[in-house]
Amino acid sequence: MPLSAVAPWGTVAGTLSFEGNLVEPLLWQQTPPQIPQGDFSGSLRDVRIQFKAATLEQLGVALPELTLDEVGFKGTIGSNLTADVQFKGMLTGTLSGWVRLNPDRPQNSLLNLRVKLNLNPKLRQQLGVAALLLRGFQCGTTVSLKIEGTVAQPLTKKGECA
Repeated sequence: MPLSAVAPWGTVAGTLSFEGNLVEPLLWQQTPPQIPQGDFSGSLRDVRIQFKAATLEQLGVALPELTLDEVGFKGTIGSNLTADVQFKGMLTGTLSGWVRLNPDRPQNSLLNLRVKLNLNPKLRQQLGVAALLLRGFQCGTTVSLKIEGTVAQPLTKKGECA
């Protein structure tokens, strides 16, 4: 299932399993748009992510295709979208946090996310120069990020080291 409309920076393929309980999911289609309420969970299996060459081309960085055995997720939706995501495969780790949704201007939605990832040796080698970009966010072998700000202008900082 390609998710290229959701991921304009590349293509995502895999098998999606999704379960949710949304109250009035058609609220998004109203004018002005409103946010439905509910919770969701699921997983993506046998995931392949191919990044567009132009994404980091200015930096001279080429990203390899990323394969993941599974991406599990659960969360809630309302005025805040909360999520807990688990990655397994070429990289393992978590993404957790919230997005305060702005239905009128989605690009102005506020982010508060924490990411902790471990890259397998093959992926580290394939990243080449891109691996240098991650060094400033490393705590030992774990890449730890804190992402805050708006969707349009996220600010990425080194996350806490445990």
